[in-house]
Amino acid sequence: MNPPPSLKDHLIDVVALANREGREFLIIGGLCVTLYGVERLTRDIDLLIPERDALAWRLMLERLGYRFIHGTHAFQQFEGLDLERPPLDLMLVDDATWGKLDTRARTVTLDASTTARLPEPLHCVAMKLKAVTSPQRRADNQDWGDILNLFRLFQIDPADERTRELVLRYGDAALLDRLRADLERLP
Repeated sequence: MNPPPSLKDHLIDVVALANREGREFLIIGGLCVTLYGVERLTRDIDLLIPERDALAWRLMLERLGYRFIHGTHAFQQFEGLDLERPPLDLMLVDDATWGKLDTRARTVTLDASTTARLPEPLHCVAMKLKAVTSPQRRADNQDWGDILNLFRLFQIDPADERTRELVLRYGDAALLDRLRADLERLP
């Protein structure tokens, strides 16, 4: 599965420049799920970076045609200077978290000369669980569908101790029960 052509072109532009400049990142969000093979629509680029590189990323994105519009200690949001360029969000993590995610990341090929890295599927699930349990998140269940599809696609066992601990860390026993029930209903 691939992202829509124009979104993929913009993603490749960002990734190729980041690779040339030696910037660390992981593709997350809807594009991560799409690149793992789950069919779904996404309209923006979400990247996870070490917080120590936030200023370098901001300057690089501004050179690429993005404008910083909002930021917190954990997120930075950008929009394109032209209407073609999709929105881009950076999720910032400390070095300890970066190390855990980076160690297990997987490499994907975007085109003949561009590779990028994705969090391992279970770490992708963790980020989606955080989104599902966030009161600020939309209630359209797209993140929940992503979780179920990742479990199915990668045959993640909800009874596995590491998986169980992760679900309980970002949710609760009711969320774990819902996950098990929904997974049993899948074909």
